[in-house]
Amino acid sequence: TLKPVDGDQRISIAAGTGSVTDTGSVSAAAAELKAADGNVYALAGNSGVVRATGTQNIGGHIWLTSNGGDVQVTGTVAASNADGSGGAVTLRGASIEVPGTIDASATAAGKNGGTASVVATGTTTIAGTIKASGGEGAKGGFVETSGETLNVANSAKITTFAPLCV
Repeated sequence: TLKPVDGDQRISIAAGTGSVTDTGSVSAAAAELKAADGNVYALAGNSGVVRATGTQNIGGHIWLTSNGGDVQVTGTVAASNADGSGGAVTLRGASIEVPGTIDASATAAGKNGGTASVVATGTTTIAGTIKASGGEGAKGGFVETSGETLNVANSAKITTFAPLCV
């Protein structure tokens, strides 16, 4: 488990031309996994996650970026804000695969869903779940998926649903 000790509660992990691989859990107000020309793998398994819960000053935002490399989410990447509103998850890379879960949903009633943005310069493949749901009585968030080629599998589940939406 990787957690910030003090300061602004941010965690930033970067690799030059290598890879960044997360096989455990990362918890912070904002988390960033970045590889310049390598690959970023959020390989959090059944028990591991990348989670950002925002504070009053920093919104819950997770960035998984790889300039010219690949990004893959096979576990759970979840972002929310301390007030219960949805956070933000941003994925950028040459090729992006999401067989896991991205969750930028609100965690409290009356709070709007967040933003999930998955954009590749090459191929984006969605086979898992992307959620930016709102809390009861609020609004759902925003989900963006884009790439030169976009593959959405039959198993994919994408939602911005909010119960009793206003």
